[in-house]
Amino acid sequence: MKASLPDLSSRPRRGGLQRLDALLLAVALLALLFSAHSAWRARSDLGVATEATSRARGEAETARRQAQALRSAARSSGEAWVPALLLSGGSPPPQVIEELSELLPGDVRVEALSLRYADQVDVDLQVTAVDAAAYDRFLDSLVLSPRFVDLRPGPEGREGELRLSLHATYRGVSP
Repeated sequence: MKASLPDLSSRPRRGGLQRLDALLLAVALLALLFSAHSAWRARSDLGVATEATSRARGEAETARRQAQALRSAARSSGEAWVPALLLSGGSPPPQVIEELSELLPGDVRVEALSLRYADQVDVDLQVTAVDAAAYDRFLDSLVLSPRFVDLRPGPEGREGELRLSLHATYRGVSP
């Protein structure tokens, strides 16, 4: 006698499996939709980032060309302070002199001025004041100025007309 095998194709399916299959299919479709939406947003974000990068590269190239033009102009005109000015982020000499002159009382005059452009703008002064009180007013105005920092007066005598040296660092206008 032959054993008969059951006919699996004619066996009725249980309703629970159909619901589970439908639920799993719905979850899979939701996951597919979420993935597609995430990919679309990532592609959009990539476009924005690429555009911003292109703009930044263009601005950097423009700044590089301007700096190169200034360096070339400085070499041809003998203005050696221009490249150091670019590197220090400092201010041009006329601006430093103008701000310094605004702080000078009438009875103090600058006899010599030296500006050194490096990582910062170093200012060395030789001043003459009619008396110690005038010099003190000048020092007070420098101390109160937000532009001149790291103030270091040189040796001084406090009688009669004063001839003194002074060092400061000029901060200029922050970008």
